[in-house]
Amino acid sequence: MKTFIFISIILLCFACGTLKKDKQLEGLSKMILQLDSMNLLLKQNRMDSIVEYQLAANALMLRIKNNYKPTKVDVNFGKKVNEFKELQMLFVKEKEENKRTLAGEYGVIHSSIHEEKKVLNLLKTDIENGRGDSKKYNDFIVFEQGKFNTIKGLLDHYLLRKTKYLPRFQMSMNELNEFMDNWEKLNVIKS
Repeated sequence: MKTFIFISIILLCFACGTLKKDKQLEGLSKMILQLDSMNLLLKQNRMDSIVEYQLAANALMLRIKNNYKPTKVDVNFGKKVNEFKELQMLFVKEKEENKRTLAGEYGVIHSSIHEEKKVLNLLKTDIENGRGDSKKYNDFIVFEQGKFNTIKGLLDHYLLRKTKYLPRFQMSMNELNEFMDNWEKLNVIKS
C-alpha cells in the first residue's frame, strides 16, 4: 500500500509538471504566432514612399521660399505652411529624441519583432528540452510577455500615427501645391 501511495505521488507530481510545461509552451507558441501576425500587419502598412514624400516636401518648401513674395501677410497661408512643416516631421527628420519619424518607428518595430521571436523560440526550446532552471521559466515568460506588450503598443502607435497623419500630410501638400501653382501663374510670370 505504501508503495502504491508513493508511486501515485510521483506520478501526480510528474503529471503536474507536464501540465505546467504544456501551458508554458502553449503560451510561448501563442506569442510567436501573434508576432508573426504583427509582422504581417507591419509589412502591409510599410511606408514605401517615404523618400518620395521627403523630396516632394523639400521641393514644395523650396518653391514657397523662392517664389512666394506677397505684398501683404496671408495669415491663413502661414497657418497652412506651419501645419505642413509639423506634418513633414513625420517623414523628414527626427523632431525630438522621443518622437521618431514613421520610417524610424517602422525600423524599430520590425527589428524588435524579429529579435523577440528569436528569444521566444530559444526559450521554447529550453523548456522543451528542460535546459536551465525550470523554476525560473515562468519569470522568463512574464518578462518576455512585457516585451511583447511593448512591441504591440509600438505597432498600435505607428498604425495610429500613419492613419491619422498621412492623409492630413497628403492633403496639406496638395493644398499648398495648388496654392503655389495659382500664385506662380499670377505673380511669377509678371515679374
